[in-house]
Amino acid sequence: MSRRKVEAIRADQRVPVWLEWSDRPPWRVAVDGPFGRLMEEGEDLFSALLALRRILEADGWLLLVNAARTDAWPSPMARQAGGRKVYLHSMGRPARSDDLVDAFAPTESDDAATVEQQLAFHDRWSSTL
Repeated sequence: MSRRKVEAIRADQRVPVWLEWSDRPPWRVAVDGPFGRLMEEGEDLFSALLALRRILEADGWLLLVNAARTDAWPSPMARQAGGRKVYLHSMGRPARSDDLVDAFAPTESDDAATVEQQLAFHDRWSSTL
């Protein structure tokens, strides 16, 4: 398992958390923070992280990582490779290789989104191509 210290936010709280992920199947993502330790498994790291984020969101927490940004989504090829990379999309423009980032790298709180917000953005972005 790989491990990185990132942050999570809830209302006016901003706390450090430890994010862990598997380097090969089975694809698992875990987080340790004030909410305890949570772990989810998925078809790839991105889907495991989506499931984990839904649990955190039920208690008001958002993770500050690239894969949890409103504009982030992996390509089918990235998902086949395990889902460790995501594209940062811009409306009306197909993703380019320079839009590809590490899914688990930290991001700013202004970019944080719920899973539903991210899905809605992805649907809108897809319709502009």
